Amino acid sequence: MYTYDLSALSALQSLQGVVWVDQVDQLSSLFARYRVNVSLLLIAAYLLVFTGLGLKFGWRNALKITSIPVVAALVSLAMMGWFDQLFSLFNLFALLLVLGIGVDDAIFFFMADSSAASSNETVHDRRASTSLAVTLSALTTLLALGLLAVSSTEIVHAFGFTVATGILTALVLSPLVGHRVRDSEDIKQP
Repeated sequence: MYTYDLSALSALQSLQGVVWVDQVDQLSSLFARYRVNVSLLLIAAYLLVFTGLGLKFGWRNALKITSIPVVAALVSLAMMGWFDQLFSLFNLFALLLVLGIGVDDAIFFFMADSSAASSNETVHDRRASTSLAVTLSALTTLLALGLLAVSSTEIVHAFGFTVATGILTALVLSPLVGHRVRDSEDIKQP
């Protein structure tokens, strides 16, 4: 005779020699702790990237560059909520990929404008070649990782969905990093 009443089964632990083992609850609490720890590590990774970029490019430019993966991660999290997607430990690992790829894209555009100013190339030529390279890189990444979003396995789908929305957002926003708006002092009056 089998019983599936968990409360009745857990009451048996009061008997001598009986140990109640709830593996599902143990695994759930373990993954919940991992999710909290990885969330803290992800925040630390963003701060570490911001600090490194601040030391290299200055704090204002580091804020501009780091804003791309931050917004991409927030859009990705918002899309998961909007589409009622599973949030798991694997989504956090996907957000780590979004951080790396988003920072790379933003640095490429930032450096395209900076290096074009010091060379014979025009800013437009440098941005065009950077746009092509970043777009091709994003498309191959979307093909490799974004297609996981069509998986029927829920965790794999969640990972692919997070990567796809994050990379698409970073691709769309990263050209804004290098774009320089002229100050009113820079505009010459006729």
